[in-house]
Amino acid sequence: MQKVSSYLFILLTFYGCKDKIAENSLANFELKSVVVHEGTSLEVVQKSLNTSKYEWSIEGLNLYSNESAPLFFMDSAGLYTLQLIAKGGNGSSSIQKINFEVLPDTMWRLSNNSTKEWQISSILSDGVEQIVDDCQLDDVLLLKQSATSNDSFFFREEFDTCNSGIQFFDLPAKGIWSLNKANNSLAIEISSRGKATSFEFKIEDIRKNYFKGTDFAVNTTLVMRNN
Repeated sequence: MQKVSSYLFILLTFYGCKDKIAENSLANFELKSVVVHEGTSLEVVQKSLNTSKYEWSIEGLNLYSNESAPLFFMDSAGLYTLQLIAKGGNGSSSIQKINFEVLPDTMWRLSNNSTKEWQISSILSDGVEQIVDDCQLDDVLLLKQSATSNDSFFFREEFDTCNSGIQFFDLPAKGIWSLNKANNSLAIEISSRGKATSFEFKIEDIRKNYFKGTDFAVNTTLVMRNN
C-alpha cells in the first residue's frame, strides 16, 4: 500500500510540474510613465508570466529589443505604441500594447545635452541676406552645454575661401548662449571684432535638424540646420 501511495505521489508531482511547464505565456508590462521627453528613456516594468523570450518593438522609431525589461532612448516627439510579444517554453505566445507620448524638448534639440553642431544657412539683417557666397554656407555654430558654467559656443568657418562675400562676423568667433524658457528664445553673446554683440532670437521653429529665430529688436533672423 505504501508503494502504491509513493507511486501516486510521484505521478501527481510529475504531471503537476508538467502542467506548470505547459502553462501559456502571458505578456504583461507597465510603463513607468506614458509621457516622456526627448532626450530621456522610456522605462519598462516587466510583469509577464511563463515567458522565456521577449520581442519588443516601437513602430515608427525602428526600435527593437529582446531583453526582459529594456530601456528605449527617445529622440523624436510624437505618439507611439510599445508592443511586447511574450513567448513561453511550450510554444505559446501573447501580445500586449501600450500607447505613450514623447514631448519635444527645446534644450535637447539645441544641444543634445552636450554638444551639437549647427550649420548656418541664413542670417537676415534688416531684410538683407548676410550669407551671400556659397562658401559661407559651411559656417558652423558649435553649441556646448555645461552644468557648471555658462553654456558656450564656437562659431567657425570651415573653409575660408570667400572672396566676394561680406562676412557678418570675423570668424572664428566665440561666446555664450542660453535658453530662455519663459519666452522661448535663444540668447547668444558673440565676441568678434574685439567686442561682444548680444542677440535674443525668439524661436519660431525648432526641430532636431532645423532652427529659425528672430531678434526683433535688431531685425535679425537666424536659420540653422543640422544634418
